[in-house]
Parts: sequence; structure tokens; C-alpha cells
Amino acid sequence: RNMEANNAVDPKRDYSTQEELSFLNFQAIYRTVILNWYWFILSLVICFGLAKVYLRYTAPIYQITAKLLVKDAENNRASSIKYTSNLGTISNSNGLDNEMEILTSRSLASAAVRSLKLYTTYTTEGRIKEIHFYKNQPITVDIDSTHLEKLNAPISLNIKRTGSYYEITGAYFIPIDENAYEGPYSIIKKVTTLPTTITTRAGNITFIPNNKQILKDGQVEKVTITSPKMEAAKYAGALQVTQDAKASSIAQIQITDIIPQRSIDYLKELIIEYN
Repeated sequence: RNMEANNAVDPKRDYSTQEELSFLNFQAIYRTVILNWYWFILSLVICFGLAKVYLRYTAPIYQITAKLLVKDAENNRASSIKYTSNLGTISNSNGLDNEMEILTSRSLASAAVRSLKLYTTYTTEGRIKEIHFYKNQPITVDIDSTHLEKLNAPISLNIKRTGSYYEITGAYFIPIDENAYEGPYSIIKKVTTLPTTITTRAGNITFIPNNKQILKDGQVEKVTITSPKMEAAKYAGALQVTQDAKASSIAQIQITDIIPQRSIDYLKELIIEYN
């Protein structure tokens, strides 16, 4: 009995030992934090600073998603339209997989790009980052359709308003064949009134003012005209079409863009061109 008593563990002593160890561990952590507090503060300041700079200088990217009802041409029931009353509809004659393939085709993307004139982009310098225009640019720029189809290298233009006149500068290339061009050639022109047309070896470039959005004195509008085929390839590559998991007859279309309204218009035009 005495041996058993000696070998028994005193629960009060064991609890006291654990309490001491916990207190020592807490003291060690406390000393570590107190002695190195400035490193923790500095790390927080750096992390918050980097996050703020990233959000301030990085343009947000928006993801636009739409659903499209693919109706069976042989079984066009009113109930299926009611089930997806807020969705677009197309006729399904070759199966959903084939319809999804057509939606991502470059020919369909090319028609939508030409219709919305997405081959021309507009930007201007902001206080912090570049500002992108879409349907609200101060000056709309376009090129005649004949030369637009031959275009295989971008035309870059800067339109600066200085007092009562506009200074138009930039560069363009002359297409030789589908994959070759020569240049660059410079554009330097001063005009006092808009609209106007500048004749170049790459085509006739028109400049039309937007009465609702005036180019301010000293402001520069940057314009890039790209080949519709190249721009269509970019949009077709960015478009994702998948089958909706909840309904086999619904296709989900998704695209990302820094200008959400541009993507919305593109998806709408894509369905119009498809039908």
C-alpha cells in the first residue's frame, strides 16, 4: 500500500505544473511581441500600403455572365420559354454542343466587333491611372471600310486640344499583303474645326466630336484602331460557353472586361448576329 501511495500522481501538483508552464509560455510570447513590436507595426503598414497602391493603380476587371436558352426546333414548348422568361433564346437544330461551338466562332465575333466598332479603343490619362472610354469618348474616330478590312497593324493616334485647335499626331502602317506591312508613317495635323477627315496612305480617317463629352483644353485622347479580325480573335478567345448544370438546354456565356457595359453589349450583339 505504501508503494502504491508513493507512485500515485498528485492531481493538484500536476495542475500547478501545467499552470506554471502555460504562464512561462505566455511570458515568452509577451516578451517576444514587446521586444519586436516595431517589426509587427512595420509589416502591417507595408502590407496595407501595398494593398492600397495595388487597388489604386490597377484597373478592376469585371466578369459578365449571361444565360441563353437553346430551344429544340422540333419541340418548341411554351413551358420551356416560361421557365427561362428572362433569358435569351436561340433555335437548336444541331444540338447544344454545336450551338456552343458556333457562339465561340471567330466569324460570329467578327460580325459583332464590326457592328459595335469595337476595333477602336479610346483612353486618356487620369490623375492616378488610365481612363477608358466606351461610347462616351470626346471624339469618335473611324476609318473607311475598304481600308479597315485591309488593316493588319494598329493605327495609333493622339488628339490634343490646345486652345481653339486640335493637334492630331500618330503613326500608321501600310499593308502590303495579309501578313506584311511597311512603315511606320507619321501623322501630324492641326485642325480648328470638327468633324474632319485626314487622308493617309492607310485610308481616310474621320474625326467626329461628341457634343455631350467635350475634350478639355490640354487633355489628350488616345485612340487605337485595330484590325477587326485581330480584335474578333481576342473576343472569341476570351468568351467561355458552358452548359448550365441545372438545365441541359441552357448555355452559360461568360466574358471578362475592364468595361462591363462593353461586354454586355458584345454578348447581346453576339446573339443578334447568331439569329
